[in-house]
Amino acid sequence: MPRNRGPGWNPRSTPAAIDLETLLLRTGAIPIGMSFQRDGNFPVPIIEIRPGRRLADAAIEVDLSEASGDAAAQRIFRAILEANARILGFMCTMKGSSMACVGILDLTDSRVGAEDLRSAISGMRFVRSFEISEGPVEGFAAVRGIALESAGARSVLMSTRALSGLFGGAADYLGEEAGAAFTYYEGLFAGRGMGGYLLQFGRDAALAMLPRVWEARGYATRMEMLSDTGGGRHRFEVRRLIECEVLSPRYRERGWRKRTSNYFRGMIAGALSALEGGEWDVEEVECVNDGSDRCAFEARRRGIGGAGP
Repeated sequence: MPRNRGPGWNPRSTPAAIDLETLLLRTGAIPIGMSFQRDGNFPVPIIEIRPGRRLADAAIEVDLSEASGDAAAQRIFRAILEANARILGFMCTMKGSSMACVGILDLTDSRVGAEDLRSAISGMRFVRSFEISEGPVEGFAAVRGIALESAGARSVLMSTRALSGLFGGAADYLGEEAGAAFTYYEGLFAGRGMGGYLLQFGRDAALAMLPRVWEARGYATRMEMLSDTGGGRHRFEVRRLIECEVLSPRYRERGWRKRTSNYFRGMIAGALSALEGGEWDVEEVECVNDGSDRCAFEARRRGIGGAGP
């Protein structure tokens, strides 16, 4: 039993009725050809910066009525490697009778130019289109015009530098107290939107899905939600919370040890408000930036006691 939980906490689990196959069908997600690094990180090959290298972005569409996805990928990748080009990363999705792939190539040591490579691959009978373009600046390439989707909704990627500004920038301009409140309410409205969407599955199923959704979207690597058997209270135990992780350098530079989550506190409050009604106070009771090995949050329905923004 993790420390500081106290009596009456029960872990929530995903209901058996909400299985993986059902979720994949509802979101339209088809995982194919994915590879993971040893540390569990999955690099998304959309932007690459390597000074001094000739980088290019590539986009391929394959007709699956002419060849299987595996066979087509093998022939395309073999042609790229035979040209002595390096594949830095490719990401493929399937839609109907076609497979679309985007990624980044390193052409620094290639025996052929980008146009010659395009002609060779475009000539394969199962290739509907193949576009390749070197970046506007040497050492930089980015896939253009890509629309990312998660759970049927448009998504974006943000770097840790941008996230650090999102989570901590308001405090720099408004002061710590006002900045914390501003960031908290940003998270609260985001959480309300997510909670309202999950409510279509019903309250209990939505509460069970909530930590898994946040894990899948990269907010944390591991999250457990514990619910008080008496009602009105929840506890979230979180590993590698992105908000506190990207703020760590900022606080180390200043020599501060403090609990640093405001955005995710707000997300919890907003999601619970949408799913269970009423207003919720959320307090971060443990934080990696205050010496703990995790971040932990306790949420209480307002009126039971707790801390607001």
